[in-house]
Amino acid sequence: MKLRFGICGLGFAGSVLMAPDLRAHPNVEIVAACDPNEDVRGRFGADHGIETYPTLGAMLSAAKLDPNLQGRQLDSFLVENVHRLPISRRV
Repeated sequence: MKLRFGICGLGFAGSVLMAPDLRAHPNVEIVAACDPNEDVRGRFGADHGIETYPTLGAMLSAAKLDPNLQGRQLDSFLVENVHRLPISRRV
């Protein structure tokens, strides 16, 4: 079963550092993303075929994310991707 993640913030870290690694992992599925910029949100959603939201609250309320990861995914995503640790170490 794949872990269902959401990405909060679709700037460089979210779209360039996080998304490719997450999409490449066989046990991870990106199911939602949020960003206040409508153009960025729309482009990312279209490119990845996922729902996007204007706020973190909206994403957490509406998206079907893995319930075991909610509230923790932001910190773990940022730490692991900034330091480029493989996601497979965590999953």
